[in-house]
Amino acid sequence: MDEVSGRIIQVREALRLSQKRFGRNIGMNRDTINNLEHDKVRIKDFHKKCICLYYGVNED
Repeated sequence: MDEVSGRIIQVREALRLSQKRFGRNIGMNRDTINNLEHDKVRIKDFHKKCICLYYGVNED
């Protein structure tokens, strides 16, 4: 698990959100969130910024 995928899981679990709800809030589906969390796809900068802005987390 790389650092980004681990942080996505950490944020989602801290907020007690399912993958479906976490993704829906930022315009992504559950499958995409699952793939990001399991390093099956690389996160795009746009989606990273959406997560950071919507959930109020630092990109670094």
